[in-house]
Amino acid sequence: MINTRSDCNAPVWIYLLSLSSFLAGALGFVGYLLPNLPVPPSLMVAPDGSLALLLGGVLFTSVLAGKRGWRLTSGMILLGLSAYSLLHNVLAGEHGSGDSLLTTGERLATLPASCVGLLGIVGLLGFGSRMGRVTAAFVGLLGISVGVYIAGMLLNDYQSDGRLVQIAGFKLVSAVFCSAYGFFLVVLSKKSEMVRDCLEKRSAIIGAIGITATFILLIASSGVSHLERHQIARYLANHHAAMLRHDMAAAFRLIDRLANRWVALEYRVPAPLLETEITRYFSDAKSLRGLRVLGPSGRHILDQSKTAEDKGWLQKQLLRPESQRQAEALQSGHASFVWLLPDQDKPLHALLLLAPDGGGGSLFVAHFDLEELLPSFADASDRGFLVHFASDHSISHPEEPSGHEHQEELYERVLVDSASSPPLYVHIVGGPVSILSPEGVLVPLIIVFGLLVTYLLIKGQILLDARTRAVSALRAKDDRIQSLFYQSPEAVFELSIDGRYLAVNDIATSITGLIEDNLGEVTYHDVLCSDNITESDYKRFDQAFKKTCQWPFTLTHFWPIKLTHPVWSNRSFSVSVDS
Repeated sequence: MINTRSDCNAPVWIYLLSLSSFLAGALGFVGYLLPNLPVPPSLMVAPDGSLALLLGGVLFTSVLAGKRGWRLTSGMILLGLSAYSLLHNVLAGEHGSGDSLLTTGERLATLPASCVGLLGIVGLLGFGSRMGRVTAAFVGLLGISVGVYIAGMLLNDYQSDGRLVQIAGFKLVSAVFCSAYGFFLVVLSKKSEMVRDCLEKRSAIIGAIGITATFILLIASSGVSHLERHQIARYLANHHAAMLRHDMAAAFRLIDRLANRWVALEYRVPAPLLETEITRYFSDAKSLRGLRVLGPSGRHILDQSKTAEDKGWLQKQLLRPESQRQAEALQSGHASFVWLLPDQDKPLHALLLLAPDGGGGSLFVAHFDLEELLPSFADASDRGFLVHFASDHSISHPEEPSGHEHQEELYERVLVDSASSPPLYVHIVGGPVSILSPEGVLVPLIIVFGLLVTYLLIKGQILLDARTRAVSALRAKDDRIQSLFYQSPEAVFELSIDGRYLAVNDIATSITGLIEDNLGEVTYHDVLCSDNITESDYKRFDQAFKKTCQWPFTLTHFWPIKLTHPVWSNRSFSVSVDS
């Protein structure tokens, strides 16, 4: 019979742990093979870790199903995986590659590999012997300690920008599984025999469907969240690009107005006015680092910079062939202005070369530090994004980061393509969603909700199976009673506590003459009269019947009653009382 007591709680949770291990391991492999799949980064483990999770699920399932072969096989593979990882770590040393030869992904670190090896030893020993149970309890307590400690450290040190972190080779998801494995190893060391035969096929199928649906929901919600973050990043990139275009255009207009004014004065600017104007320009335009003005004949009208370093940088850049070529093109009238980003070491230091109309070949050269023009990025950092501005030759971020382990999982780039600005790109990058953010909290909430719902569905199915069996047993018992009632060779009556006949078998019908319409109406007082029973027998029967009907019901006497009616002579019957 199905066990419906609380003893079935442990098997149900162990089964849920096994299913979660299967799916988490499979998810790790799928995410590794399909890096663009929106797998929640908080659930991603390395391929060797995924293999360990799959084998752990097999081990716990084998205990529930009583499959000794499965348990031994999973234990041996776990032990082999542990031995390989530990040996490879020792031989590779600190500077060796972290890739595994088994899965080509990141191999297990020393502490996780040791835990995997201990789990394999438990699988080989089993829970049938005292040594096996003691080993399971020890390994379980060790797993709980390691998992809880690592999880606590990770949650305490979790970076607010959501970047993937790990301690001693453990990520948060692997630390949680380590704790869960340890807890249920301790449970199995106490009651390994009691966990069998609690789950039938229908309950197991319901559990598999529930956990699978939970993981599908995780993938779907992660995909939606990922798309939303891409849209936000794209909006932020376009927003900051538009702001930068506006500020760059304002910087251009500032120098253009100055050039037109000086051309109108034919460069005969009074010294006091020149000093006041230049001082204000450098104080108001914080991004302006230097200004050089060359008259029509090439003479130096102005050469002013904020610092000596800025002045030297400007001089150096003007000597570059590209700068000289652009300056000659402007002075010959082929263009009115041009932006240059000449220095790769300072990619955001720009030169604005401007030849004003009517200037007779004069040239204005302005040195801007574009970092001073960059807008505030508080709104981006609040959403977990980082904003970078770079020229086309200083792009250091990949267009499409590959793999869920990439620290900059999300990436958007927008070109600041304005005629009045140099070729700049706005980069929006963002790592995985922080578990402390609203989007990150959604993952554990879905897992907890899915596990609880699946647990309730399995328990409901167990109770339904138990009720179905109980009803079948009662129906079989009732059938046996009915068979004894109607097939008895003696007269059998069923009476209510007030003495009314409720049912009679065929023999009783032939004795009393009662028919279906009499049932529930006629009492034994109407049948047992002086014509067919002695007064002493009647009193004896009446007193015994009333005593039997008193609460609590007791039935202490069965005896044949001799009927004196000529038709009923030599016949006897027994009485059963219906409450």
